[in-house]
Amino acid sequence: MHPSLEVRDTGRYGLGVFAKATIAKGTTLFVCGGPILTLADEDNLPPECADKPIEISEWFSMGPRAAEEIPLMPQHYVNHSCDPNAGWHGQLFMVAMRDIREGEEICFDYAMVMHSNRNSATYWTMPCHCRSPLCRRHVAENDWRRPELQSRYDGWFAWHLQRKIDQATEKSHATRFGEGVMPPHGRRSGFDWMDARVTSGTSPNSGRGCFATEPIPAGATVFALGGRVMEIAKEAGDLGVQISEEYILGSLPDEQSGADFVNHSCEPNLGFLGQVFLITLRDVVPGEELCFDYAMCLGGDIAYSMQCRCGSPNCRGTITQLDWQDQVLQTKYAGHIQWYLENIVQRNISHHNLAVSP
Repeated sequence: MHPSLEVRDTGRYGLGVFAKATIAKGTTLFVCGGPILTLADEDNLPPECADKPIEISEWFSMGPRAAEEIPLMPQHYVNHSCDPNAGWHGQLFMVAMRDIREGEEICFDYAMVMHSNRNSATYWTMPCHCRSPLCRRHVAENDWRRPELQSRYDGWFAWHLQRKIDQATEKSHATRFGEGVMPPHGRRSGFDWMDARVTSGTSPNSGRGCFATEPIPAGATVFALGGRVMEIAKEAGDLGVQISEEYILGSLPDEQSGADFVNHSCEPNLGFLGQVFLITLRDVVPGEELCFDYAMCLGGDIAYSMQCRCGSPNCRGTITQLDWQDQVLQTKYAGHIQWYLENIVQRNISHHNLAVSP
């Protein structure tokens, strides 16, 4: 949570988040972490947690599993408004849509994240009393489909909805891997969710690793990554996945989550979808180790170097935080690198095209 924010009573509807000072447009207000929740998890939450999950896809959300976890995730105190001052970048970043005045409550429109699912036991609706001239009076899971909201919030929807909208309007050229298909049976593992066809075991090159126990087809979501948000410099035990130039999402050394044992390979069979999903890039056979290339997420200014023993014919020997800049790797992994790196790559391509245009 940004240091200029505080949680306090709204005087009308419980707790909310307020600005203690003026906050400029574009400022990151929250970098959101927490446990991954499935539809079944959401349907069985204790009452005090039932309205707290924030959706990160049609099938998964992040949120507290027990009342004592709520204060650890203050993003869940942010309330709805039909005229919001906050929106989403990616799956995890809540950002100021405009300049925010001191004392103003931070709100986003729930239409920016909510998506109905016929496999859920519930369909969520809420009467709205935000008092905005734009108030819809009634908020529902499918409000994101409203054309006027798609126009008003273009670029501010959470990743899973913005992606659907962009693909429907042919604005996105991203791969369709991992979309629209119900994930197979899986299990919660620490902060993460992992496919039931995955287990951990001894890796021939890297101590522990994750392996397929059954055939897994290309495009399958095998991990949904949860965790604590930590500054890169404070990462402990090399257990995190980098989600921006400043932050990682991961576990502490005394915690264990399913994806903690996923190792690097210079010829990977996994890649990223958005910020928190690892999907198969090709068909995987039983017994095969599941790996991604660390170039898919490592970036920023903090030096990183690791000797690689993956044994691939394409092995780079040494892995660094600069590998993502290799244009061969950018082409090879297009659509499957971390969201923040994908944005940098696309900006660089746009700037290059502008520079060479007649």
